[in-house]
Amino acid sequence: MKRVTPICTGLLAGLLFTFLAPATPAASIVEVSQPDTAAREMSVTLDRWGHATVVWTVNGSESTRPLQSRYESNGWQEWVNIESPGSNWNPRLAQADELTTAVWLSFHDGYYRVYGAGSFAGYWSQPQILSTPEPFWPAPTVAMDGQGCAIAAWSVEHGISSRHFCQGGWGPETSLTGDDRSRSPQLTANASGSVIAVWEQAGGSHHAIAMARYESGRWSAPEVLHQSSDIVARPQAVLDDRGNAVVAWEAAGANGTRLIQARQFHAGAWSPAVDLSSTLAMAAKPQLSMDRAGTVMAVWGIRVGDDLLVQSAYLAHGHWSPARTLGVAGHADNWGERGLPAPRIASMGARQFTAIWASYADRENTGAVNRASFQQGRWDSAEQLTTTSGFPEVDVAAQPDGQMIHVWNNSGVIQALSLGLNARLLSVKRSGAGRVTSNPGGIDCGEDCSASLGHRQRVELQAEPAPGARFLGWSGACSGKKTTCRVRMMRNRIVKARFER
Repeated sequence: MKRVTPICTGLLAGLLFTFLAPATPAASIVEVSQPDTAAREMSVTLDRWGHATVVWTVNGSESTRPLQSRYESNGWQEWVNIESPGSNWNPRLAQADELTTAVWLSFHDGYYRVYGAGSFAGYWSQPQILSTPEPFWPAPTVAMDGQGCAIAAWSVEHGISSRHFCQGGWGPETSLTGDDRSRSPQLTANASGSVIAVWEQAGGSHHAIAMARYESGRWSAPEVLHQSSDIVARPQAVLDDRGNAVVAWEAAGANGTRLIQARQFHAGAWSPAVDLSSTLAMAAKPQLSMDRAGTVMAVWGIRVGDDLLVQSAYLAHGHWSPARTLGVAGHADNWGERGLPAPRIASMGARQFTAIWASYADRENTGAVNRASFQQGRWDSAEQLTTTSGFPEVDVAAQPDGQMIHVWNNSGVIQALSLGLNARLLSVKRSGAGRVTSNPGGIDCGEDCSASLGHRQRVELQAEPAPGARFLGWSGACSGKKTTCRVRMMRNRIVKARFER
């Protein structure tokens, strides 16, 4: 299998990479899809054993757009076609243990249909039509609970429909709402089988974010979470095992701006809406992730002046943190009609999250893929994973023991970077004139400030001041002023080294 060497930060200079650390992980970037197939629209999941499933669409003949998939278990298996007629779009995945459910949109015979299929260890079932034919784009989504049951939802001409899969078969199509203004549903499920659906309602001067719960085999009556005379859009939801939930969406701000708002459901009641982003900027495309302890992380894209940024806030113990900028995604002129960044977020442990987003450097078709990790109550510096030819789509999946996989498309090829079950990420942040190296190798910071290392592995770091400088000391996972420090990789670690002339 072809492996692609990551391109380190520093090839593209200027404002775009102000927030990016000059490092990429030591793990290799792998080409998942076949070359020259114009692969795009990928979705990724990761099971608790570290096995990844990726689906994507490729160019076919004039009237077809096939759906393909690849499974990773101690190495990537051969790609497979998921047989579905016509042109296929918008694949979405959900995971429960070794079971994966995919839903997607297929266009043939002049109509759109929602299809679904299941996979066990990379072997896909025969796809099944889930929806009645529709004359417009149904935008399907899917979630799975801890029992291996799946639920899919999509827009129809007169509302939102869903189907439930459990014990080997899909149930009948069920209507969540008959309101013909409803569209763009999103789903989240917990281990006990509860599901929350959220969607937007649009029409005339009345716009709303609505939700419903699926419990004991039926949907509750829809409930409006937010109403506005202006457009509200892109709702997202997360749900814990106790039934507590958070919903975030994009709402209208003052003077034509857009902001991210959220509400929390706790102890049987919804809290008032909270502004997560600035009311004086243009924010959009929120994404949510929740860890097992109930900490919720939100990320979104935002325009401040002519700069496009990725920002984040987290909810812990009932309170939202202030918004924090994770990185710069480019200049507004370079993005053109692409609008605002669309970051992705996943939990990789208790109060540990990984975020990924695309940046665009210029009009010369040069992009980049960037990530940042949230650990020990703070975000580390963003790092560039690779540069791309063209603007990349991105996705991420993670598990609570620190496993994670980041995927993106680069010139029509799906690429992936994963840190497996026995891998932990060591990141060194250096300030001042000096160098940090490691034994065993992997860190030479300087240039290589991150390394993927084995779980429980012991690493010795050595600080070397530049001529005329002195070493001030360590912080983070190391402490003290000796030039050597030892770290054991029980989890992802961040070490800071300070030098002074």
